[in-house]
Amino acid sequence: MEQERILNSYATIDFSWNRIEGQIPESIGLLKELIALHFSDNAFTGRIPLSLSPSNQLSGTIPSGLGTLSFLAYINVSHNQLKGEIPQGTQIMGQPKSSFEGNAGLCGLPLQETCFFIKERA
Repeated sequence: MEQERILNSYATIDFSWNRIEGQIPESIGLLKELIALHFSDNAFTGRIPLSLSPSNQLSGTIPSGLGTLSFLAYINVSHNQLKGEIPQGTQIMGQPKSSFEGNAGLCGLPLQETCFFIKERA
């Protein structure tokens, strides 16, 4: 089906368990506010469209308050340029290690890298 206009306000789309066949359309990457996309248990073939490839280059540190956000169910900041210690808190501790991997400067749990900080003497 060809559409003249693509909606761009979807935040979550669940296509799971629909027996969808063929390639994932490149136009799925035009959904600029898309937060979650669930494609499991279908019959997709071909490559993941380039429009869905990661393009973030987040840098700096993760704000300490992030670990205390009670509404945060899932976060993934993998493969960016973040550095420093991962904030500790209930919401962060429940995240998989893969959510933080690929950031050479990050340390602390749930990653294996231990943070060693040398404090300067006054």
